[in-house]
Amino acid sequence: MSIALHSAELAAQMYLAGESADRYNDELRAHLGRGMTLATALSRSLVTSLGRKFAPMGLSIFPNALQRIADSTRIPEKALDQVHAFESEQRGPAVL
Repeated sequence: MSIALHSAELAAQMYLAGESADRYNDELRAHLGRGMTLATALSRSLVTSLGRKFAPMGLSIFPNALQRIADSTRIPEKALDQVHAFESEQRGPAVL
C-alpha cells in the first residue's frame, strides 16, 4: 500500500511539474529499485521447495533476519524526503 501511495504522490508531483513519464519511471526506479529487487529475489526463492525447507532453519539461526528484510524493503526515508522537497519546490514560497 505504501508503494502505491508513494508512486501516486510522485506521479502527481511530476505531472504538475510537467515532467515526462520516462523521468517519472527513472525517479521511481531510483526510489524503489533496491528494495524491490531484494523482495523479488526473496519471494522467488521462497516458492521453491528448497526455499520452503530452509527458510525456517535460516530464520532460527538468524532471528533478526526478518527485521532486516523489512527494513531493507521499505521505501527509503531519503526517497520520501525527495518527494516532499519536490512538492515544496512546486508550491514556491508562501504568500502571506
